[in-house]
Amino acid sequence: MICNITLLGIVSVVSMVLLLTALIVGCIIYHRKVTKYKTDLGLLKARIDEQNHRIDDLKEQERKIAKIRHDYKNHIITGLSLLKNGETLRAQEYFSKYIDQELSKVQVYVDTSNALVNAVVNEKFRLCYQKGITAEAEISFVEQKIDDIDLCAVLFNLLDNAIEACEKLDKERSLKLVIFQHKAYLVVRVENTSGDNVLENNPSLKTTKADKAHHGLGVRIVKDIVKKYNGVFNVDNSGGKFSAEAWLENI
Repeated sequence: MICNITLLGIVSVVSMVLLLTALIVGCIIYHRKVTKYKTDLGLLKARIDEQNHRIDDLKEQERKIAKIRHDYKNHIITGLSLLKNGETLRAQEYFSKYIDQELSKVQVYVDTSNALVNAVVNEKFRLCYQKGITAEAEISFVEQKIDDIDLCAVLFNLLDNAIEACEKLDKERSLKLVIFQHKAYLVVRVENTSGDNVLENNPSLKTTKADKAHHGLGVRIVKDIVKKYNGVFNVDNSGGKFSAEAWLENI
């Protein structure tokens, strides 16, 4: 009887120890998950804040471009007046100075009804030009109901990822941006040349950069925005091309 009581006591103690151990391990795992979630959330917020700041900079840049366009006619009139008066040398100097000081500052690749879209795409295409990447765009969409900040965030991240992928290639490097309205959805598609099959080697599209904590947030941001607008996010890798496509409800 005493042995049975002792055995029960040992079993009870062991059970309590196991239960406490399980609780402690559970608390540790929970704490780590909460800490990681807070870290990821902080990094995501920092990335979004950074992009919002970039958008503010682009707004100012687009205002400068608008000013140049506004003044363009006056500069042409001035130069033509000099030519009309026979002052060919002065006209040549005037036009050369104007081109060097004003027009060479910016290159306009797209011109849509949305100034922010213009600013983002033109900035990214200028970067493509500097890196030797051929870039083209087909943009046609009707009235936009999507928030400008969200649309620009999608463009930022999809174009950044495409440019990064192109930089890794030794062969032809090109990307194409397509924006169009399909029924109730605004579709943003970015296609770029690729080497290996990205989806086979990296189906989750995780960042390949060493600093994984601060990179790889682009796809997540796009997916969050797509979810916000009841849309879908599609990727495809075939025929030497990789494409990412965001469908955003635009009604």
